[in-house]
Amino acid sequence: MPIQSCAETEIDVNSSAQIATVTPKRLVVLIPTHWEAVMGGAQYQAQLMMEELIREGGYEIYYLARRVDPDFVPTGYEIRRIGRLQGDNFFMDARGLLAALNEIQPDTIYHQVGCAWTGVAAWYAHRHDCRFVWHIASDMDLKPWNHGWLRRLSASFLDKKLLEYGLRHADCVMAQTEYQVRLLKQNYGRDADRIVRNFHPQPVEPIDKSGPVRVLWIANLKPIKQPQIFFDLARDLAHLDVRFVVMGKIFVGEQDMRARMDALDNLDYLGERTQEEVNQLLANAHLLVNKSMLEGFSNTFIQAWMRRVPVLSLSVDPDRLLNERGLGWCADGVYDSLVTTVGQYATDTQLRQRAGEAAERYALEHHCLRNIDEMAALF
Repeated sequence: MPIQSCAETEIDVNSSAQIATVTPKRLVVLIPTHWEAVMGGAQYQAQLMMEELIREGGYEIYYLARRVDPDFVPTGYEIRRIGRLQGDNFFMDARGLLAALNEIQPDTIYHQVGCAWTGVAAWYAHRHDCRFVWHIASDMDLKPWNHGWLRRLSASFLDKKLLEYGLRHADCVMAQTEYQVRLLKQNYGRDADRIVRNFHPQPVEPIDKSGPVRVLWIANLKPIKQPQIFFDLARDLAHLDVRFVVMGKIFVGEQDMRARMDALDNLDYLGERTQEEVNQLLANAHLLVNKSMLEGFSNTFIQAWMRRVPVLSLSVDPDRLLNERGLGWCADGVYDSLVTTVGQYATDTQLRQRAGEAAERYALEHHCLRNIDEMAALF
């Protein structure tokens, strides 16, 4: 992969030959959580990107995060913990973040997950010889404040204002979808510099759909993901010969969550799983269900598609790929429609196969690791 790097040329006074001396580009990866602490979509994309950059060389990489695993020892890069461990008041991390950036003196800051850090990083970059690249992670980051006047006195409003400053002043904004491009232009009058679609390695697991029908949920169990609706789906389709499988970390209400899952005879909770385990389960699964209210571009969609698993979604349909390209189906927020559709796909083998094969073709063409080249070119 062609990775840009800085190069200087020196003349050896004892010979006429020119010797190229490569100066690594100093890159800060700025994401609030490191993948060894909690694995999410932004973390997985950062892991794949960094592994490729480290393999190719030419970068000195620092990962700055609030939440890290203190026992994890990185290879090929450095981790620095900054800021508060809890809470959403990212503006309170400004002093620590600026101190770390001043010490590292990066050539480029690559940032995902919109928050006050976005504004702080943009402010730093414009006062130093530094390029700031913001990669949109969630559609929510592109929607203006809508919580009323009273809450403008809150810390969340300050975080939002700093995010908006950052997206307006970033040297480069990368989007995941055409929809994000439209939101950015509509709400903030700014053009995205490039769409870089999420990237994944090609499957190495044998794909086998011969077993009993399994419907998967893969996400951390938190309110915005609406896990309770998946439990309702398992309850309402209990008459079918189908296993519903939940993977992910429980963030809130663990006792209630576990009680609800334990009460369902057709549902299995597997807890947190590694990416390798998730991919193996997908290779033998038949459907993936998504209940999120908002996403950017869920990595689980791509992992599923690459393994011939159609995605059935309650509300999220990135660039209408589900309903218009036939890679699954989106119920446009109507729960009863989702129940009906999951039942249809669960009982119709040919319907699943057609959608799964279309999904596999699309994902392998549009979401392979060569997309990292497009990202690195912006650094």
